[in-house]
Amino acid sequence: GYKSVYHVEDSFVARISHGRKTVHIKSCATAEEAALAFARNLGPEASAVAAAEEEALRPITSEEAMRLAEEEGLTLVRSSTAASGFKGVKSHRVCEGQINVFQSVYRGIALGRFATAEEGALVYA
Repeated sequence: GYKSVYHVEDSFVARISHGRKTVHIKSCATAEEAALAFARNLGPEASAVAAAEEEALRPITSEEAMRLAEEEGLTLVRSSTAASGFKGVKSHRVCEGQINVFQSVYRGIALGRFATAEEGALVYA
């Protein structure tokens, strides 16, 4: 999906929020067209900042976590007793039949929730 683009009935709507007020930018036939309308509304600099912020929030894959750990000289500590397979990483089912969320915990302090066990283990490391 795209930031501030919503599927409404048979179209895609670009909206922007200013405080508590939501402003309708444009209704479009495609999500890409609505995303372009949103980016144009922000302007070049602000849209680049918004894209970078969204990218920073993107969960990393298991492979990316393993690569980052190696690059940073960290060891993801395996556990034969933890359901996640990693020390300090707990597995939580969000809803019955839905995806798992992994939570890193160090000395009783939650370090965050993650899409993959490897990402949780990277934060724990």
